[in-house]
Amino acid sequence: MKIAYVLLHMRQPFLSGGVGRKMRAQIRFWREAGHEVRTFVLSPDIAASSEFEVYFFQGSSLIQREWARSHALAAMLPDLQKYQPDIIYLRYAPFVLPLQRIFRIAPVVLEINTDDVNEYRHHGAFRYWHNRLMRGFLLRNSAGLVSTSYEIAHLPCNQRYHKPTCVISNGIVLDDYPPYPAPANTPPIIMFAGTPGIIWHGLDKLLLLGKHCPDLQIEIIGSHPEQIQQTVPPNVHMHGLVTLERVKQILKRADVACSTLALHRKNMQEASPLKTREYLALGIPTILAYQDTDLEGLSLETILHLPNTEDNVASHIERIRDFAYAMRGKRIERELIAPRIDQREKERQRLVFFQSLLDKTELP
Repeated sequence: MKIAYVLLHMRQPFLSGGVGRKMRAQIRFWREAGHEVRTFVLSPDIAASSEFEVYFFQGSSLIQREWARSHALAAMLPDLQKYQPDIIYLRYAPFVLPLQRIFRIAPVVLEINTDDVNEYRHHGAFRYWHNRLMRGFLLRNSAGLVSTSYEIAHLPCNQRYHKPTCVISNGIVLDDYPPYPAPANTPPIIMFAGTPGIIWHGLDKLLLLGKHCPDLQIEIIGSHPEQIQQTVPPNVHMHGLVTLERVKQILKRADVACSTLALHRKNMQEASPLKTREYLALGIPTILAYQDTDLEGLSLETILHLPNTEDNVASHIERIRDFAYAMRGKRIERELIAPRIDQREKERQRLVFFQSLLDKTELP
């Protein structure tokens, strides 16, 4: 197959972070399986990774950026047409003109990795209604859907289009994450990584934990103190956006890693975050507050499960504190989680799904 991998809006921090690492692994596995792959990426960051074919757009206001994104897409589509792919893998993003032309080039497989209808309620009225009114065009014209969770696949707003759907959760390349030796810090160190301003990451809950547990040390990557309105306790250290090397240094020192704490704020219960898979692969005991697509039925003393509720931290502070102390010097047994999160098998499933859609398309 000739596969075109298309992203309609991707910032540089994501291309150099977990999303970019996932893409690189996908492309590598697809090529190892004998397929040809090219990337077509729209980005507002001129410094976007040279590993991907990037079409740059920029604007000082929302309307100007969308206008510029439309022009960048118009420049991309002739190159995509010239490539003549057998299939297009499109990561979901809000519709922009002239995206309708992409469906004339090749069958489009749409990856949906969130409940976009609810998530865009947090992005302002224009973004919400634009997405709500136009998302149907994307789903209606797609050949098939790849969902990163069963919850997303079963949403009525996705099922109503009756498209062939494959659930493939996020995975990572285990060989890229050799386990770290277990530290035994006094006090215990809990680390968290998240994008600034994303309310469902639950950063405010970690600040609450720090306030009530001054004997814990909490390391936060992704946000600066000036980006939040709360008081930062002295035992909470906020590093902002840092280099990958600095992230590794913090991870090596962590007794416990904390994943998303407030998925309920966008009315979701299930997820498969890339950062959680990185924690697990490195062997770091992890706090989860949602249903993980790959970890259903897995019970380990090194994974602390909290309810997906607004008070999940406030009502379990002592439990979290005890877990942090208990996890000093411990690591997750790799063989227990490896088969569940390894990306190679997930990409094999994705390629099988691509071929099934092409076979159906080619039927008389």
